[in-house]
Amino acid sequence: MGFLISMTIKNVSGAQDPYYRTFQYLFDLQLWISIFLLVALLITSFYLMIKYRASNTESKHVKNKFHSSNLEILWTVLATILALWLFFLTIGPVTTFAKANNKHADVIVKVRGYQFYWNITVGDQPWVTGVNFTTGAYNKIVFDHTKTYLLEITADVAGVIHSFYVPKLGFKADAVPGHTNYVYLSNLVPGVYDVTCAEFCGAGHYNMPARITVI
Repeated sequence: MGFLISMTIKNVSGAQDPYYRTFQYLFDLQLWISIFLLVALLITSFYLMIKYRASNTESKHVKNKFHSSNLEILWTVLATILALWLFFLTIGPVTTFAKANNKHADVIVKVRGYQFYWNITVGDQPWVTGVNFTTGAYNKIVFDHTKTYLLEITADVAGVIHSFYVPKLGFKADAVPGHTNYVYLSNLVPGVYDVTCAEFCGAGHYNMPARITVI
């Protein structure tokens, strides 16, 4: 299952910029560590259940052991080392991502979330997103694959929190009233990329899909 999830995310990627690849590596690393720990836990549990089942121990004297200081110290130390290692691997890319507004981009994209639509300005070209659910037609937002983009993502100050999520580009950024989050995009691959709001924002939440076309 982990392999399928990992490959699915890689196969839909539409961005090849360095920090996207870094986040993909960190995701894969944590996914496989989690799978390893889960499998190890299941194997250990089944082994102990079989070894100490009633039919296997009723004729033997099995000493109950409720506490082991050495074992508790061992798993606490190992878990702490693992957590600190992942923390230090992650802090650099996260800091770089958070400082995306320091990067130079060819085009500034202003994204503002409303109830219940996105107002997106690409350079000097404004777009109001939406979809006709009868025809399935989207208002098309166009990016040029030869250019870099800096997304400035926020929400209407009188509104609520939204989340601008583009799965195929590998990012999700909260749109918070009165606060701006930044996402830098480069090396885009031509294609069509669906946008959704990943934060439940009210009764019209369903009406916030959008579509970005990279040409």
